[in-house]
Amino acid sequence: MRRHLRRARGLLVLAAIAALLAAAFAWRADQQLSSAQHRLAATDVHGQVALLESEFAGFISDLTRFAEGDRLIEQDSISRRVDALWSRAKLLQSAPYGDRAQRIDRDIGVLTILSARLRTHEANLLDLDRAAQDHNRRVIAVFDLLRDDLARLTAAAIAENQAWRAAAQSDAADARRLTGHVLIAALACAVMLGIAAAVQFWQHRRLRRDRHRLVRRAHRAEATRSRFLSMMSHELRTPMNGVLGMLQLLKQSHLNENQARLLDQAERSGTQMTGLLGDILEYSELQAERLDILSEPYQPAALSLSVQQLLSAAALRNRTPVYVECARGTPEWIAGDFARLRQAISHLTGNLVDDDRVRSIDISVSHDRGQLLSLFTVRTLPGSPRRDDAQLPGIGPETLGLTIAGGLIEMMSGKIRLTRREANSHDIAITIPAPIVYPKRDYVRVEELSETTGLLMRHAVRDAGLRHWTAARASALVTIVLIESPANHEAAAVARMRQAHPGARLVAVGRPLDPLLFDAQCNNAMDHRALQAALTDTSVTARAV
Repeated sequence: MRRHLRRARGLLVLAAIAALLAAAFAWRADQQLSSAQHRLAATDVHGQVALLESEFAGFISDLTRFAEGDRLIEQDSISRRVDALWSRAKLLQSAPYGDRAQRIDRDIGVLTILSARLRTHEANLLDLDRAAQDHNRRVIAVFDLLRDDLARLTAAAIAENQAWRAAAQSDAADARRLTGHVLIAALACAVMLGIAAAVQFWQHRRLRRDRHRLVRRAHRAEATRSRFLSMMSHELRTPMNGVLGMLQLLKQSHLNENQARLLDQAERSGTQMTGLLGDILEYSELQAERLDILSEPYQPAALSLSVQQLLSAAALRNRTPVYVECARGTPEWIAGDFARLRQAISHLTGNLVDDDRVRSIDISVSHDRGQLLSLFTVRTLPGSPRRDDAQLPGIGPETLGLTIAGGLIEMMSGKIRLTRREANSHDIAITIPAPIVYPKRDYVRVEELSETTGLLMRHAVRDAGLRHWTAARASALVTIVLIESPANHEAAAVARMRQAHPGARLVAVGRPLDPLLFDAQCNNAMDHRALQAALTDTSVTARAV
């Protein structure tokens, strides 16, 4: 498998190198194409030279006809010829033809001579006199000497143009070849990348299949182990319960003090063995994630009392005082898994009770910011070795009970924290999310118009053994609503209460505008008995909303 992976990585590296080479070839082809286009664009200099020669021939022809007295040729024609000749000469000496024209004319020098003679004789050419024939012939002879040189310049430009065209065609052919190489390289890269992708896909598919097989095998092994632990715990618990039963019967016989002591020790060992078997069963269920965490209302005070009762026998036997209290201000009802939390606290405290170094254990149960805090204050005997604060969760060595306690607390989204306060005192804090809830009891909501009437209605609620609803108990179930009448917008107030508390009985206190809107009525809030009767009359059912 590793060999295949190395091969796939090698193919990827080769594909990357091929892609770089293809990019280099493409850049080179682009440069050659640009050079060819530049050369092709610059090959028209020979045409400009030919136009200059043609313009010069026309200039000489018009100048000769003018000198010979041809009336068809006027001074304006000569001036236009001079201007055109100047323009052609200047064009060949400037961009984009200047460099090439100067290079072609390097050995001939006709462009420089032509410009100089035009500059020298410009005044004479623009003001010719037909009568001065000798002067005109001398001017014609000065310019006519340049005819052969211009012809040579034209021939040289045509020859260089052919050479440039051949070079441009060669560059274009080279660019086409490079483009073909680039295409071949790109195709090779695509093939290699496709091969590498296919190898990676098959390797990934094979690894995924192997992983699924290993996961299934691990699940089967875990299920087999859990079934084995469950079966063994059940099988061992049955004969152990028989042994304990026989020990109980034996204790009822006449035994001397030594026999009774040995019998108590055997019974304690059997009880510990039964507890250990239960822990093994619990641990197997915890590992198999078959435990369900509930969220039901329970009382923290009942949790404290239950933990105290569970640990009293072990604390008395080991002579380790265990004090469990519920702190003041703790809500009466909270939501959580009462049985699992009690089990976790019992496992943790039982491990501490069995530790000979522990002198006393104080457990305080409180509630703060939606968290149930169980604080263990563990005092040890002087001279006990210091334990690592990072050790979880307690002072003694890690045991099966502590593992179960930690797993249960983790399943309840709780945390365990161990700190050291003094030389022989440790704090173990267990925090569990526990929102405050209110049980489904009869809560009464009072809608008053005056403070005096509201005080009378709340007093009647307390005397009837019911609870007064407030906004702080928004989640509590309201079963009765007292509305002082006549109220402003009575129908709207009744509809609002019906919607806010479906199923609640609406009792009018006073004389309502429409008695049919209410389920019961008390004509006067001062009539305490009648008001209590309206509260406790269960024969009256609430109307539907």
